[in-house]
Order: sequence, then structure tokens, then C-alpha cells
Amino acid sequence: MPITPEPPALPPSFRGPVGRDADAPPLRVRGPGAVPPLVPHLLGFEPERSIVLIGLGDGDVVRVTLRFDLPHDADEVLVEEAMDAYAQSFAAIRAAGAMRVLVLVMPEGPGAEWPLDYLLGLPHRVLAMAVRDRLQSLGIHVADVLCVVGDRFRSYVCDDPVCCPPDGRPARTEESARVEAELVAAGSAPLPSRDALVEALAPRLPGDPLLAAAERCRDGVLLRLPPSRRESVDHFVEQLARVTGRPSGETALARLAVTAQILVSDIRSRDYLLRCLTVGAGRPLQHAARAVLSEAVRCAADEAAAQPAASLAVVAWTTGDGAAARIAAERSLAADPECSLAALVLEALDRGLPPWTWPDIMASISAEEILGDDPPAQERSPA
Repeated sequence: MPITPEPPALPPSFRGPVGRDADAPPLRVRGPGAVPPLVPHLLGFEPERSIVLIGLGDGDVVRVTLRFDLPHDADEVLVEEAMDAYAQSFAAIRAAGAMRVLVLVMPEGPGAEWPLDYLLGLPHRVLAMAVRDRLQSLGIHVADVLCVVGDRFRSYVCDDPVCCPPDGRPARTEESARVEAELVAAGSAPLPSRDALVEALAPRLPGDPLLAAAERCRDGVLLRLPPSRRESVDHFVEQLARVTGRPSGETALARLAVTAQILVSDIRSRDYLLRCLTVGAGRPLQHAARAVLSEAVRCAADEAAAQPAASLAVVAWTTGDGAAARIAAERSLAADPECSLAALVLEALDRGLPPWTWPDIMASISAEEILGDDPPAQERSPA
């Protein structure tokens, strides 16, 4: 298939990947030139060979961001088939409440210069117009279709050389610089590529110090767990709440990662933990949880990585980081193709369900309903 979807990464105004609170001022787009520098912050990584759709709501507030891989030119005869395959992903724009869309074609890597052959004509025009036409056929207004290379952009639908010169217009404005500085100050630090997101969940190799520390402390962690699911999870959440960012020290991080593995290996304690981490949870707690769950995935063996990765996918999704959520869910299904929680997250992303869907559902279920009969910790086995 020539195009692979990466929907959706929700923006900071909707619990986005930059770590802002839900009641933070909304991220608004003031002109197309303000958009390209912000795309890595919306996605969580620097895109290359990508097509990015940014859905805008009232007041040009960013509501949803979708990313797809660009096909090679030779594959563009399959564009219509690809549009049919990803119509559900386009529906995410409506689900997020967007009223219009900016389409960005990003054919080069970060920091690239405007290629000389683009002076004669923009690449991927067939694809760009097919995306525009399909969106408009769904009743979604397309505000513009832009080719973005490095710090320059040019519209596919504007023939005015003053407005859109052959070598593009500067993509950085005073407004975009201000917003980008604000995002960085709020903690946004896009990774250099999507591959970097995948590598961040790669298994730790034998002999790795953190993996060795996890193996050493596993029995001790299991023995020290409180005597019930509720107490075990509550104690773990209290430990996470004391963490600022990533836990410091291999031993402390290893113990937390092993505790997470044990807790999520039991479905009831996993669901109660995810309720604690998503219903009314603060951003610092969620950031700490993502750091610990990432290491729980990396230090788990084979199928044991499935539940930590699925739990990580839920937390990433509810913080609006759709790209990380998708990668974590795919990592879970690679470890265990039958993991229903990971499949649920992928379905939610494909359907464009907003990130507050999960906490809204979990808030309607009491802790007692989730926990059910609460066996002592010693009846549980580690992941």
C-alpha cells in the first residue's frame, strides 16, 4: 500500500503532545506560513516524506493532525485506491470537530533546501489533488494545499508568482516563532524522526545495566507489593507522583518498571491503574507514567511486553500523542497479536476518537467495579 496512515496526534489545546494542560490556551493558526514550523510539535517528531493534514476549528484552533507516508512517484497510479483505504482516517477530521483543513506535502527531510527541480513544478501533485478532492467530497473544506521544504512553502493551488514564487515563501513568521517558543517552554521536544519513536521502545539487550537491575529486583518488588490490587496500584501511583520527568537512577527506574510489569499483567489491576493515570490525572504524573511504562516495555521479554506496551498506548493516546500511542499499540500486537487493549487503541486512533474518550468512559466506571474480587498480591505472578 503506497500510503501508511499515522492518525492522529491531537494538539496542545486538546491534551496534545507538548505536555500542556487541557485548559491551556488553544493553539491557533494565523496564516499558512505559521504552520510548517509547528508540525513537528503537533506530531512529536520531525516528519519526512510525509503528507500532513491539520484540521482547524472555530477561530482557526488546531483540532487534529494526521500524517501519512508519501508514496514514490511511480506508485501514484494507486492514489485513488489509497484514498478509499484511508477514508476512515479522514473521518478523524470530522470526529475532532474540525471545520477546515490545511494539507501539507513534505517530500524532503528536516532542514532540506528547496530542490532546483521544484522550480519547474511541485512534486506529488497527483496525490495532493487527490487528497484535496477526496476531503472535499466528504464535505470537508480544504483551506490550502502546500508543499513544504525546510523553512519554505508554496501552494499547489496558487499560480500567482508574487504570492507563491517558484522557490517558495519563508515558512517562519514572527507569530510562528512566538508560538514555537511557547511550545518548547511547555516541554515540547520533537524527536528527529518517526523511527526514533520506534527505537525508543526497542528491547534492551542482554547485559544492559537497566535490564540487569530489573532482573535483580524483580523478586523483591513482588514480595514488597501491598496485599491487594487497590493498595498495590495506589502505592505505585504515589511513587510516580513523586517523580519529576524520568526517574533518576537505574535502581529506582528498574523497580518502578518491574512494578508496572507486574501490575499490568493482571487485567483488573491494569484497568484500575489506567483509570488512575487518565481520570483527573495531572500532566506530570502522566509524563512519569509514560517514562516508566516505556522501560517496562523495553525490559520485558517476548509476550510479556504486550500489556505494558498497550498500557503505554492508552496513556499516550489520552495525552494526545497519537504517533506514540500508535507505535506502542503496534509494539504490543507484535508481542501478542491477541492483545485486545492494543487493538482497541488502534481502532480508536483510526476512527479519530478524541483523547478524552478513554477517561470519560473510565470515569463512568467505579474503582470497585473495575477491581472486583481483590486477591492478595502473593496470588499474582510477575510479568
